[in-house]
Amino acid sequence: MNIPNSLSILRILLIPLAIFALFNFSTGAFLIIFFIAGVSDFFDGWLARKLKQVTDLGAMLDVAADRLLILSVFIALAIKFDLEPILIGLILFRDVIVVFGRIMLSKKYGFLKAIKLVKPTFLGKLTTTIQLITVGAIVFNIFHVFLIQISICLSVITGLHYLYSGLSTMFRPNA
Repeated sequence: MNIPNSLSILRILLIPLAIFALFNFSTGAFLIIFFIAGVSDFFDGWLARKLKQVTDLGAMLDVAADRLLILSVFIALAIKFDLEPILIGLILFRDVIVVFGRIMLSKKYGFLKAIKLVKPTFLGKLTTTIQLITVGAIVFNIFHVFLIQISICLSVITGLHYLYSGLSTMFRPNA
């Protein structure tokens, strides 16, 4: 087990701890754990590339950790702060498309090649960044309605874009 994969596993293990903190301690404790998980996301990818330790397992762990973190945290926030389920559902729309798209492309091309074929876009990374900022805004009750709306728009746009890219790649004769 290399360091980048260990960081992805750490991120997965931090999810229940973050949610437990959200419901049983302070939102500050939740945000600290969430921040650590976010930092681990940056470092696992950076270290994997820097140390030339990019693996199929690491790529799967990274995607799983990212999607599980976003899905779990938004569901927990919806419950804790009584947010409209449809809002959270629309934000999570993109994650569902990304996960199923990766599964389908991985079956056809293998996981590492699938990642190389449909790379994250600037807009996709912006969407994830806005989603993460939205988590803080919901917790602090600052501009959260506005940020949820922006997150929804970006999630739907990038979800449809990733769907289009994935389907185009899937049915391309020589990808």
